Amino acid sequence: MRLALAALATDLAAVVVADGFAVWMRNEWRSLGEASLPLTPYGWSLAVFAIAITVGSYANGLYELEVFVSRPLHLWRLVRVALGALLASSATLYLLQFGHVAQSRFVLLVTFSLFLIFSGAVRLGWLSHLFIHSTRERVAVLVGDSPEATVLGDRIGDLRAFNRLEVLASSGEGLDHADAVTRWLADHSASGGPMAAVVIDASGLGIRDVLATTRAAMHNGADVYVRSDLLEPLDASGLLCSLFDAPVVRVRRDLDSASPHALKRAFDVVGSAVLLLVAFPVATVVAALIKVTSPGPVFYAQTRVGRSCVPFRFLKFRSMVVNADTEQHAEYVKSFIAGEMEAMETPEGAFYKRVDDERITWIGRFIRKYSLDEIPQFWHVLKGDMSLVGPRPPLPYEVEHYDAWAKARLTAPPGVTGVWQVAGRSRVSFDEMVFQDIMYAKNMSLAVDVGVCLRTVPEVLLGRGAA
Repeated sequence: MRLALAALATDLAAVVVADGFAVWMRNEWRSLGEASLPLTPYGWSLAVFAIAITVGSYANGLYELEVFVSRPLHLWRLVRVALGALLASSATLYLLQFGHVAQSRFVLLVTFSLFLIFSGAVRLGWLSHLFIHSTRERVAVLVGDSPEATVLGDRIGDLRAFNRLEVLASSGEGLDHADAVTRWLADHSASGGPMAAVVIDASGLGIRDVLATTRAAMHNGADVYVRSDLLEPLDASGLLCSLFDAPVVRVRRDLDSASPHALKRAFDVVGSAVLLLVAFPVATVVAALIKVTSPGPVFYAQTRVGRSCVPFRFLKFRSMVVNADTEQHAEYVKSFIAGEMEAMETPEGAFYKRVDDERITWIGRFIRKYSLDEIPQFWHVLKGDMSLVGPRPPLPYEVEHYDAWAKARLTAPPGVTGVWQVAGRSRVSFDEMVFQDIMYAKNMSLAVDVGVCLRTVPEVLLGRGAA
């Protein structure tokens, strides 16, 4: 945390110094013959620069500790931030007609060039030295023995953030990896060993074993990373995926402390209000088509189960015939949860979701394919029953079949979209879906929510994975 704050302070100081120096240079050269008024440093333009730099750095993972592991990756991301901030600031100042763009593009170019030099020197020099000094004795513990774990272990060995690598591979049938990690960390701590990072390869362990091992490692004070193709959207900045050359996420918190934050709620309110306004014309057309093509109401209301198993009234555009029988779906859900449902092979791949439900109307099939039936859910987000991003809210008869482990997916507020929609959707099993939802709750952040929403757009427009 202190290193992240130091990086933020470095960026802000660098942009302030760069702006002042750029304006001074421009005013000095003006006196050599350029007929224009002198510029004043530290105006509103500086605020635009600072916001662009801060937002860009946050989105690129430059305030994460892991960015200090690789100097080339760190430098490339800093260059990308400087270029992005230059373009964003130029566009903003042009639209607002602020003086820096109207009178001198030179100031913009010099400001961000100097920012890159000043911030890069401090980040790659002093701050990088502090990081390496604090982690020079750090040990990485790799849990798993799959081929992917072998490749990951080789990559970890190349990273300068770890002094050595220990591998806890399976030694036989029924090995409890959580107990093995707990014992190793306890022995390591008792011997006065340095801090450790536990890296879990989910492809070599069962899903429940991964979560139990994660919890055990966190309770023993270790930093925890999980490699899994199912979790790639949780690395919002893509920093860890680039660093490890694999889909790796860092587990930020345990479920006991996983609760929505104020920024998430603010994003939900603003986002749902805007989406309701934008989607209103489409919703009007959908409502008219439902009314004309199928007898019955436009909306379908049912009870869903939200965060902490609290029920709420749930609205969506009706996509089925009126009084559709739910018994068949209840049996399907029961089999899906029990792991008895086999994936259906289609030209697009294997699907767990039913694609031949005769209860769905022809217009219902269309609006489901492009998720248009879910437009009314933005109202639930605005009310606070749901979030833009989170687990899909289950039906009460689904929750009846949940065990304690599956109920943990309801730790986060239910969402209109989520990790399941952008990393698997109907192509993942029930246990894999629960795993995604639990790991989302452990990694909730504004960056993750924004990233998932952006990934959802092509999924919806292309109708991928929907029935």
